Amino acid sequence: MRDVHIMDELKENKGWVFLLGAFLIGILSFALMTAGFIK
Repeated sequence: MRDVHIMDELKENKGWVFLLGAFLIGILSFALMTAGFIK
């Protein structure tokens, strides 16, 4: 039930969701770059 509540909050705060998504994408791209340098 808590997941549903969180989803409702995300729908209300789309700006916050966008920032979180951009943050996760930044971490993912950084991790991929690091892996590329290691290889």
